[in-house]
Amino acid sequence: MNDPDIFLTDFEITETTEFFHAVLGRCLIVATRFDSLCDHTCLLTRFKIGELSLSVLKDEVVKFRTLASNIHKMFPQDMLPELFDIFDEARIARNSIAHGLCKGLTGCIDTKVTDLEFIQMVQEVIKPIALADYWISYFLSKLNQEPLLQIKPENYQKKILNWVLDCNSEYWIPPPPYPYKI
Repeated sequence: MNDPDIFLTDFEITETTEFFHAVLGRCLIVATRFDSLCDHTCLLTRFKIGELSLSVLKDEVVKFRTLASNIHKMFPQDMLPELFDIFDEARIARNSIAHGLCKGLTGCIDTKVTDLEFIQMVQEVIKPIALADYWISYFLSKLNQEPLLQIKPENYQKKILNWVLDCNSEYWIPPPPYPYKI
């Protein structure tokens, strides 16, 4: 008798599936970090310009704010359109990770998506987040008068992508030459 399709019944874990799960976990880490940095930077900015007092700041820390509202407060679209666009693209990618990237990827993932499809899905969502992560980190460092990372945004983006995809892993799947750029 076949199991009904609605239930989760495929629990097979292969080396490829384990690798994919690890990549998805690192995607979530990057997305969560970006969201959190935006939240904290927005609060810190509001505190530094005097919009929030210390007592109000303590209350604000525990409140839920959307990534979109934080981005709109920090980088108004009409005042900073280029920066707003970078952050808005990252917000869309972050939402894709949080709400859609893993859809249909239960069980033995390697039977549901090819290596190339998986890598392209991850690249598509991580690249914009990594770029925006660079700029929010830059902005936060300047705000706190801390040292800046001596790396170009595109190199930072590449380092994050390589970490997420674990390109140096023994489980790295695609053999060269790659039909896409990493």
